[in-house]
Amino acid sequence: MFNKEWEVKNPTYKEKRELQKSRMSALDATGKVDTGKFYDCLEQVEKISGLSESDYVVKDKPLTMGEIDGLLTKLLTEFLDVSKKD
Repeated sequence: MFNKEWEVKNPTYKEKRELQKSRMSALDATGKVDTGKFYDCLEQVEKISGLSESDYVVKDKPLTMGEIDGLLTKLLTEFLDVSKKD
């Protein structure tokens, strides 16, 4: 992503279960996302992955918050092997 190789740690089974719990708790019964809980989930992804602020620079240019959120969301999807329904 962003033409950069990202070195991240793979989550353990227990970490994946916690991420799944966090991801599911960010949705209410109607499927609406609780933004605060979703960002808590992204913070868990960041911690598990081992990424930090110094990693969010590509070609001497820092990523925007939206780009960082996109990266962490992609990692969440990959960690939990979740794909969009067709």
